[in-house]
Formats: sequence, structure tokens, C-alpha cells
Amino acid sequence: MIGEYLGSYRVQSKIGAGAIGEVYLAEHPLIGRKVAIKVLQQEFSTDPEIVSRFFNEARATAMIGHPGLVDALDFGMHQPSGAAYIVMEYLVGDTLSQHLERMNRLQPDVLISVAMQIASAAGAAHQRGIVHRDLKPDNVIIVADQSYPFAMRIKVLDFGIAKLSDATNKTRTGKLLGTPLYMSPEQCTGSGAVDHRADIYSLGIMMYEMACGKPPFGGRGVYELIMAHQNTPPVPPRQHSPLVPPELEAVILRALAKRADQRYQSMAELAQDLERISGGRLSGAIGAVQQPTLMAPMAGPQPITVMGGQTMAQRMGAAPPTVPADAVGRGSGGGGGGGAGRVLVVTLVILAALGAGAYFLFLH
Repeated sequence: MIGEYLGSYRVQSKIGAGAIGEVYLAEHPLIGRKVAIKVLQQEFSTDPEIVSRFFNEARATAMIGHPGLVDALDFGMHQPSGAAYIVMEYLVGDTLSQHLERMNRLQPDVLISVAMQIASAAGAAHQRGIVHRDLKPDNVIIVADQSYPFAMRIKVLDFGIAKLSDATNKTRTGKLLGTPLYMSPEQCTGSGAVDHRADIYSLGIMMYEMACGKPPFGGRGVYELIMAHQNTPPVPPRQHSPLVPPELEAVILRALAKRADQRYQSMAELAQDLERISGGRLSGAIGAVQQPTLMAPMAGPQPITVMGGQTMAQRMGAAPPTVPADAVGRGSGGGGGGGAGRVLVVTLVILAALGAGAYFLFLH
């Protein structure tokens, strides 16, 4: 792949790899712009469902158009290899997960700034009828920027399993999408009844981890995590870290309510409480979070093939490319578990989001 062209960009080096693909640094030869290109392995590029989720990230971020999201600039199928790829803006920075590994926990004001920026980006997605469903520290990039509070500009990435509000793209009952440590109780049931409040719960888990140095239900197996999200109240953060202000603890615990109707009902509502705790010092630098509005469902995506010569607008406004039926291949893995006097068989397919593990669980 080194030295080849993906779209208008020449691949220079490999900068990362995951379970289903690789990330390359590339450059436009005429204007010198550097980009990051995510490339699916060929075996996964022949699976229509995986390719659809992969291109869903480019489609979703283009629809939202928010500065707190990693921009997708192009996507397509590399020829002659047939590998699917997405061209994205190149960012220099650490993930929130890497930052927490070094810092263990964040000071309250820093936590509030990071959480408000995540809420702003996710809230913009909710405005477009898009639910991320996999918010976690691995999907948040921290870029050094002196114009932001604490010189930390936040970018949210990986909308590969985002739920778009159209009738043809709803989660099938019995399938859980997300990462177990950060999944909401409703995601854990596999019922398909997941809305934007699932992201609020995931942000609550992240705020808990930023405050306490660990998530509320860490150190458990998949089955135990699912049961904990559904049934176990989190230990109040101040029991782990007395420096957490009581008002911030209340925000975190409300975001972690088991029932969606008992959580914050929007990212804007959550951000308003964080702004109040900060005394309004951070709102101007971060920007307002809009209240979600009811939107007409988007038209269902129609299968197309992305061909050379299409404009970016044409690509982004269309559904992911169709993969020929005779080229389909499947990748899977399995596992089982049981507990509480009953057997729960779990098939676990790990589709790591190119370095940030996203788990797809099928309950039987």
C-alpha cells in the first residue's frame, strides 16, 4: 500500500493497525495536505454489512458537520485490491484513554471542559438523528490547542456503528452494539430500543472514569458487565475521590441512571449543569450545546456502487457501495458464558474500530 494512491492521496507510511484494518498517513501531492486513511482488510471489504458500517462513519460525520468531530474527506474502494477506505483529517494528539493512563484522573475543571466538548459534538449528532452508540475514551482525541480551555481541544471519532434514524437501518432485536465497559443498560438488552440517551449514559461512564481513575463497573467479564449495567448501582464517585465536588457527583450519577427517562434527556441539559458547576467560565470557549429536536426520518439508503469520478457530495449523500454477492465472506468468533442458574450463550464478534475495540454481541 505504501506509495500507492487512495483517491487523490499518496500513501506514505503505516501509522496504526487494528483487528480489521490499518491506518495510513498519506499526502496530497499537489497541495501537501496530510490525511489519515483507514483501510479495511480485504477479507472484511467483501462483507457488505461490515463495509456498510465502515462507510457509515464517513456518511454520518459529513451529515453532522461539527468542529468536535473528526472530518471525513472522501471514501471509496481501492483498485485493484478491492479494499474499502475512508480519508480523514490527520490529527496529532492522544486518545482520552492514553491521557488517563498517564494522569489516572482529571481535575474537576478539566473533566468538565472535556465532558462539555464531548457533549457538544454528540449533541450535534443527536440533532441530526444520529446516535453514536460507542462513546468511550478510545474514541476521543485530545489535540493541543491554546485557544481551548486547558489547551485541550476534543475530537470525537468512530461513528462506524452509529444509528441513523431511518427505517432501513435500525438495530435488529437481539444484537448488542457497543463496548461492554461503556454500554447503556438498554444496549445490553439487545432490544433495539436505543436512542440518544444511550450516549448520555456512556458519557456518564466516561465522566466517572475521569473523576475516579476507573470506570464504575471495571474488572469484570462481559456477562458480569452486562448484568452490572442493568442492575448494579455505581459506587458514588466521592467514595473513590473526595475531591470530586458534590454537584459534579450528582451530574455523573444522574447520567448513569439505569432508566433512560431518569437520566438527562439531552446533552444540552447535561452541559447546562456542567456549565453551572464551572460558574460559566467554560461556556464561551466551548460553545453551546443544542437541544435535540424531532426530525423527519431520513430516506432509507439505496445500494449504489461508488465509481471513479463521483463528487464528494454525491458519495456522502448516498449509501455505502454495494459488494457483489459472489464476493461475500464472513469473519466471526465465538464464546459462551452462564450465570445465576441459567445459561447465556454469547457469540462475540470483535470488530475493533481500527485500534479501539468495538464489540458486537449476539445473544442466543
